[in-house]
Amino acid sequence: MNKHTSFSMIKKLSNCPLIGKGGNARVVLVDKNKVCKIMPRSPAASKEVLITQKLQGVQGVIELYDVLGDEQQLYMVLEKCDVNTSQILHQFDDIANQEYIKNILTIMEKIHDNDIIHNDLKPANVLLAKDESMRIIDYGNSLFADKPIPSTTQITPLYSAYETLFSETCTKSDVWSIGVIAHFLMTDTFPFEGHGMHEIIRSILTREPDLSIIADPFGRDFVKQCLARDPTLRPSSHEALLHPWLNKDFVSS
Repeated sequence: MNKHTSFSMIKKLSNCPLIGKGGNARVVLVDKNKVCKIMPRSPAASKEVLITQKLQGVQGVIELYDVLGDEQQLYMVLEKCDVNTSQILHQFDDIANQEYIKNILTIMEKIHDNDIIHNDLKPANVLLAKDESMRIIDYGNSLFADKPIPSTTQITPLYSAYETLFSETCTKSDVWSIGVIAHFLMTDTFPFEGHGMHEIIRSILTREPDLSIIADPFGRDFVKQCLARDPTLRPSSHEALLHPWLNKDFVSS
């Protein structure tokens, strides 16, 4: 793409309709199959582009079609997905809960195999594509596993792992987040709650979650393992996939 073509495309993208905002980024609709994430130029934005590029070809990672830039902003042209799973979790039964967590872990295992930590895993970052296959998005807080330098962008405390609060993030920090998601799916509550960010962080640091509210003993054990404060006692994404809760048969009601 020559300079004139690139300038014309950036101008077109800048005028596309806004469909979402988050942090310093905004997302615009390019066409029925594509969106564009527009971010101010920064080291963090450049790292997001680099990590998203590195993960291309990994099944379940959002597809990146193009990257453009001018002096002030970066433009990531991405696959458009139809459903944000945070909006449909209330529709899930036991079987759907199990499949949802299994699918996330399957994708995360491949991401971890590429030495990447997502570091902001939550239902809002899990989408369904047009064929209803899962996509994990938003690598703005992601880290290279061999250089886990914390992002300056604020992550979501409800899903943050214990060690992340001490800037000691690792691939198993994503497994903690999956444990939080599983807890929410089975109880409609979070294991660590509070009024505001500081209370939630205090809860993570000081309180043991009451897992007795999880009726399924296999599900309770899965969450317990994922929420082990010591990452060395927590399963990897590969090990979590082998847990009995994800391999038991549920009886449809």
